[in-house]
Amino acid sequence: MKTKTYEIGENRVLKYNNKEEEITICDKKTGKEAVFTQARWTSFGLYMDEVDDQLNNLSQDRDVAYCAHCGGG
Repeated sequence: MKTKTYEIGENRVLKYNNKEEEITICDKKTGKEAVFTQARWTSFGLYMDEVDDQLNNLSQDRDVAYCAHCGGG
């Protein structure tokens, strides 16, 4: 099997391409997508607590300017 697809919410799809060993998250409305190698996906997972904190700040109408580097050039 080359690609597995998972619906994540109403407007997003996560695709795992086994052959290319990459994960893609796509927004159905905008067509925008983020593509991760397996190593970058693992690195991204390490930031989940920080991302949750920033989303919490955003939901409380606080200013958020968050940026994290997940690898690559």
